[in-house]
Amino acid sequence: MVAIADQRISLADPSIENSGEREGIQISYTTEDGYIYQLQKSSDLTLWVDVGEVQAGNPSQPIRLALPAPGFPATFYRFVRNVNYGTPESWLGHPIASNRVSPDSLDNEASGYRTIVAAKAFAYFTGTLEQAYHEPVGEVANYFGYAALRQEIRDREGSQADEGFRGASWMETLEILNADQRQVLYELMRVHEPLFEEFFDIRLDLVDELWAIREGRELDIANAISIGLQLGRNEAELTMTSAEAYSEILPTLSTEQLQAFQDIRSGATTIPDMQQDGPNTATVESEVADLNGAQRDALLAIASKMISWLTGAVDDAVILPPGKISNYFGFAYYRYIDRANVSRSDAANRFLGVLDETQKSIMAGLAQDVVTASNAYIDGREDLIRGSYPLRYGQSVDRAGLINAYANQAALGETQRAIIEALTFYELEKTITPEQLVELASYRIDTSE
Repeated sequence: MVAIADQRISLADPSIENSGEREGIQISYTTEDGYIYQLQKSSDLTLWVDVGEVQAGNPSQPIRLALPAPGFPATFYRFVRNVNYGTPESWLGHPIASNRVSPDSLDNEASGYRTIVAAKAFAYFTGTLEQAYHEPVGEVANYFGYAALRQEIRDREGSQADEGFRGASWMETLEILNADQRQVLYELMRVHEPLFEEFFDIRLDLVDELWAIREGRELDIANAISIGLQLGRNEAELTMTSAEAYSEILPTLSTEQLQAFQDIRSGATTIPDMQQDGPNTATVESEVADLNGAQRDALLAIASKMISWLTGAVDDAVILPPGKISNYFGFAYYRYIDRANVSRSDAANRFLGVLDETQKSIMAGLAQDVVTASNAYIDGREDLIRGSYPLRYGQSVDRAGLINAYANQAALGETQRAIIEALTFYELEKTITPEQLVELASYRIDTSE
């Protein structure tokens, strides 16, 4: 722990109440919001050893300790406190516990993030840790313009027009390909299966760490960063293996096959069209019939994304809704399990509508705080996409360099943002009343539109 300020225990300290007793000393130490405190002891004032667990500051609940009776040799005690619950000061404009911003003062970028963080907060305060574990497999390594493709469908045909698109399009992709081309995707599926499994295992570790404070545990920021970097390397590995497989298939596609994929993108081939049996339907269904659930999930993800990779431009591939960043607080479960395709703005408006003005200012401060980390993620992600696209034209790329660069910029930024969000939600939770929580919970179970 970095000692930003040492707080040495002194019986003359006005923040300490003590009662000397024959068997020991009882100490009550007043703390401040926005800090974490670690008690340490020493026999020589040089080497200090941690005593007990780290505790978050709370002015209304002093830290109470029972220390041994004074003896010989003397034992010295001190508190080491760390601002922002251990978050490096360079991440934030203001300490989390005092960051209050008027919503009206936010610029357009921060205003957009306010909706996103409020939607996450709604899921966080009304959901469970287990619900935060949920992540649709299609969201993993979503780097091939699939988000742009779905938005094109919505713009062209209506807001719900893409519902069922992934489920129909992955099978249609397999039916368009010939046997040799499908084998490339089947092999990619086999490579992806353990990578997906590893991704979700690492993600669970990160979710557990981010929810630590709410679960009564210390949030280990260094460990969270380490996990986030692992997750980033894994996701970049998934991205690169997909791009390599797609680039292997591309030169073998006929003019008719390329047109078939283009027809899907343009809407000439609709979802109902894809759901109809075609010449290769029986063969493909037979080939995938024996796949287990994890294999089908992997194949669904890579086959559907191949459409957007083949038919879109690199500028389409860099488009990703900002709500996809740091999605570790259960919104995916709320959106896809509790309520089909609920909008973020709906969840955000419900959450913000319950808050008082001070609480709204905390959320506005959070929206402002996540801008820098979010931009690091967006920029790092774009570098990975543009760096991998030469594969489409038969050119080589620096695979290892792209993966490491992604982890060190995009994954780091995403993890920083998630930590800031988790700590701010914890700070906000101290101010939320039982009545507010009841009202929020009532919205969670309301499945009406």
